[in-house]
Amino acid sequence: MDQEECRGEAWLAYWDAKITYHRYEGCCEWNSYLYYRVQEAIDEYRRVHNRNISLESPLSLDQPLGDSNETPGTLFFHHQGDFTRGVDLWDYAWRLGECKYAILRQMANKESDVEIMSNMSMQPEEYYSLKYQLRADFERFLRI
Repeated sequence: MDQEECRGEAWLAYWDAKITYHRYEGCCEWNSYLYYRVQEAIDEYRRVHNRNISLESPLSLDQPLGDSNETPGTLFFHHQGDFTRGVDLWDYAWRLGECKYAILRQMANKESDVEIMSNMSMQPEEYYSLKYQLRADFERFLRI
């Protein structure tokens, strides 16, 4: 999210908070309420933004792998059918190493790239390099 988008969402949240604060006036202070509303608006915008660009990103789990129409996302997040493929997949992921496995677990929990980098104290270069490696790892998995 760039600075202009962030500022725009913050202003919209500010005006909304200004209009609705009277409902919560006795419950919390203005600064706390405003902080909550701005943070909530920015988080929601980020979720929508990430969902919109996830299909376009070359590192997305929604991009088809190799010649297959399968995506890493469908391998990880399917909810019905034969569970043995999912077990094989998580076993394979575990064998990739602790760091990659931790990233995949957080992705499975639908955490954003920023949240994962923060949780794992990673710099963007290191994180995106690992994400690129994961893509190659799962291309190999599909060939197994």
